[in-house]
Amino acid sequence: MSAIVDSLPEKYRFSLLAGINLITSGLFFLLTYYAYEYIVVVKDLGSIFPVLNFPVYYLYYVMPIGFLVAAIQYLQLTFFRIKLISKKAGY
Repeated sequence: MSAIVDSLPEKYRFSLLAGINLITSGLFFLLTYYAYEYIVVVKDLGSIFPVLNFPVYYLYYVMPIGFLVAAIQYLQLTFFRIKLISKKAGY
């Protein structure tokens, strides 16, 4: 993949990478939603850790938070690349 990206002209390379980052960000937002839905299901089941005696879904809250942070970071990188492209183009 990197050989293809490196062989492209600089303008297209930045555009392609910005598009890839935007798609990746969208997928992370989707995974955030699915992780939250999974937590709701686990919460409805009422599972608890036998020894620790607290609900299992507390541990699962890490998943949507991590996916959300990753999605925001990829979105930020996308806007940075778009800003860089527009600066180089003189807009």
